[in-house]
Amino acid sequence: MKRSIRYIVLFAVLALGLAACSSYTKLLKSGDHEAIYQAALEAFQEKSNDRAITLFYAVQDYYEGTQRDDTIRFFTASSYFRRGDYYTAGELLEAFRREFLNRTVFMEEAEYLIALGYYAMSPDPRLDQTATMAAMAQFQEFLARYPETNRYDDIVDYLAELQQKLYDKSFLNAKAYYDIGSYRSAIDTFLLALGEYPETNRREEILYYITKSAFILADNSVENLRRGRYLEMIDHYYNFISEFPESRYRVETTEMHDRVQRALEERYNEVGASSGEVPTPPAGPVTAPPAADRTTE
Repeated sequence: MKRSIRYIVLFAVLALGLAACSSYTKLLKSGDHEAIYQAALEAFQEKSNDRAITLFYAVQDYYEGTQRDDTIRFFTASSYFRRGDYYTAGELLEAFRREFLNRTVFMEEAEYLIALGYYAMSPDPRLDQTATMAAMAQFQEFLARYPETNRYDDIVDYLAELQQKLYDKSFLNAKAYYDIGSYRSAIDTFLLALGEYPETNRREEILYYITKSAFILADNSVENLRRGRYLEMIDHYYNFISEFPESRYRVETTEMHDRVQRALEERYNEVGASSGEVPTPPAGPVTAPPAADRTTE
């Protein structure tokens, strides 16, 4: 008996589905533009995105140039956005912005969705960050155009998240050289990261890895390069420890410094500042040395 009831319910659901499909197909073939338009609006309100897209496309040409044109274009793009097809939505919204700028009530929402689409496509920091930078540019442009928007706080949060991805990307690019043992490239790329983003919240880590890379590079250099690289390591150490005297890396880097200082004294009879003497740091941010001053590995 229970099995029979289950079959009856299943049959009823299938019958309703077939009837709905049949009604939907008949509507599309009817040529009744008003009925199709109203059905598209209903589908959009119900978030039946695929159906809304199909129905709006069915009447788009008919209503082109009318007062319904912007509604159809915007709701079509919004349906793609809600479906997660941010690329198609972005293309349609960009076209919408070009065509209806300053003459539609949907423009603020459209421009916000353009930015939000790039934000949604922004990938992991290890990957290419073109979408991240595009999202930041779009959000900044949106705030400039709509300074009183009620989305301000959300956008500020989005921008902070996107900026962090750029900080992480620059750090990971340099760290990749360190991880494979290419310490000269690591030093140069970490310095470039600081030059590009001096305010990065990964600054302590970057200066630490510069110091450590310089130590390993010097310690494994051929004799005619070792002295210059020892001195370079000491410079990086003082840059780091002057800026972050309470760093969690202080003990480790100071041990490196002391080893380098002893090597300079034993091999070259050079006596420099002891590990307890921290000179005044140089003025201005740490930047990459001129290309002519760099020594190849």
